[in-house]
Amino acid sequence: YKEGLGGHSGIVVGRKFNFQTNECEYLIRNSWGRSCSGYDPSYKCEEGNIWVPKAALYKGIMRARYIP
Repeated sequence: YKEGLGGHSGIVVGRKFNFQTNECEYLIRNSWGRSCSGYDPSYKCEEGNIWVPKAALYKGIMRARYIP
């Protein structure tokens, strides 16, 4: 996010533990549709859903809301 360029929203819709990397991963759903353009291409995109390691997700979060 850069000032004046607007932001982007995503929704965390899942969580799993990756035993190969020994790290928690979160399933992020793109709010702009089924594309994953703009995301790191090293992550596998499945119709706008992308698994992101916890460390990478925490780096990119500006704000988070929990809705029970």
